[in-house]
Amino acid sequence: MISPHLALFDLPPAFDDGMIIGRGTLNGQPVAIAAQEGQFMGGTFAEVSGAKLVGLLRAAATAAGTAQAVSTVFLLLDTGGVRLQEANAGEMAVSETVRAVLEARSAGVPVIALIGGRAGAFGGGGIVTACCSHVIISEQGRISISGPEVIETNKGAEEFDSRDRALVWRVTGGRSRALLGGADSYVKGDVASFRQAAAITRNTLPDFSLATLDAEQKRLEDRLNAYGDCVIRPRYGRAPVLMLPRAYLNSVTTLSSLCLPRRDTPMAPAELLAALFPEGHNVTPGAENTLLGTATVKNETVAVLGITDATPLSPEIAITLAGSVLDIIRAGQKTPIILLIDTASQRMTRRDEMLGLNEYLGHLAKVITLAGARGHRTVALLYGTAAAGAFIATALATQTLIALDGAHPSVMDLPSIARVTKLPLDVLTEKAASTPIFAPGVAPLAATGAVAEVWTAADGPLAPRLATVLATPATKDTRDALGAERGGRKQAHDIASRVEAAFLEATAGEGTI
Repeated sequence: MISPHLALFDLPPAFDDGMIIGRGTLNGQPVAIAAQEGQFMGGTFAEVSGAKLVGLLRAAATAAGTAQAVSTVFLLLDTGGVRLQEANAGEMAVSETVRAVLEARSAGVPVIALIGGRAGAFGGGGIVTACCSHVIISEQGRISISGPEVIETNKGAEEFDSRDRALVWRVTGGRSRALLGGADSYVKGDVASFRQAAAITRNTLPDFSLATLDAEQKRLEDRLNAYGDCVIRPRYGRAPVLMLPRAYLNSVTTLSSLCLPRRDTPMAPAELLAALFPEGHNVTPGAENTLLGTATVKNETVAVLGITDATPLSPEIAITLAGSVLDIIRAGQKTPIILLIDTASQRMTRRDEMLGLNEYLGHLAKVITLAGARGHRTVALLYGTAAAGAFIATALATQTLIALDGAHPSVMDLPSIARVTKLPLDVLTEKAASTPIFAPGVAPLAATGAVAEVWTAADGPLAPRLATVLATPATKDTRDALGAERGGRKQAHDIASRVEAAFLEATAGEGTI
């Protein structure tokens, strides 16, 4: 299966779109395997490659407890993140992979990530890794959200010098990740060592439960308390570069070029809350431009959380929101959860990447997903900007995403895509007008199935529409089917369904690894 989109950019496809999936045995036990080719398009997530992976994970969850069951799913990740030529489809592929990983874990099937390739696990791949049951990494392996080059482009070499390879590996490399707790097993960079670690760990992994996420919440909170004011100093005779004070870091908002310009002025938070909850609310601003509280919808109490003022998603914000969701789950009342989203992207600083921002974003996505699995109706209302990993960890982690007037979601703006892909901006602008696969904005993402509904002022008051959504039971993840119906992702649903069917028809234990 080749990508139908690369021809738009005169780029050669690969016969497998950089993703091979299958079944095998490890020490006599049936397992499922996905292997990513980091040397094809940087090992990026796209429509075809992502759909194959999603289909495999869904099949593993469906087969649990049957004759076709596998003991473990192994993800041999080697990825730079989302393929920008298919940015919207790639971002959806990451989001659907995250949800499918957690569904497999909920069904009792461990998912283990193995990171040892040249590309590492960057961008959305870092979030997928953080959602796995166990992470095995070598010294060469790297895990991060924003790559050194991206941070340098947006914040300057003083923030992150991408040419300083020693610094790059101290911040994102396997040894640092293992020491900090972002990876569970640290191995030599050879196949035998990875295989031995995989065989040992696959039967001793934590389940996907409230207790597991409570423990993770504490671990990540303790890390911030212990190392939140860390200082990273370059070596080899260079003058020390001190981290900026935390107070400054927490005030950074829209300086990055990835913080998208707003197409329209979004509704102010106070005005939005009044329009959504005319029956009353006690939602108040929290630290770092967050919103926390409750509201009333048709005499029912709902929990309200949010991010305002296009604030980039930091470890502090992620852990605050995740802690609030865990409190809601722990109360056991099945309270609906509404997320109000206006976040430019993840925060791009060397300090945040060193602290394992991918884990904080992955943790938030896991907590929101667990809430949905525990019977809490989760709905995101995107009223401002949303981009990159912050979009995946918040809006795309809910069961239903609604876009309001003024919303402007994107993986990356067109000038930034032009810089990264080396494609002329005028060419990208022309192509964006005719294909939703990578173009920024609400309409392209709605075409891919990410946005369930778009609400405009002409449609009438917001409160009755919100009540209708909350009263509608959530279903399994059908966003790929919606994307096919709307024509934005024509292949993803078909490929994922075919992979799942083929997997379930296969004889358990075929093949070896």
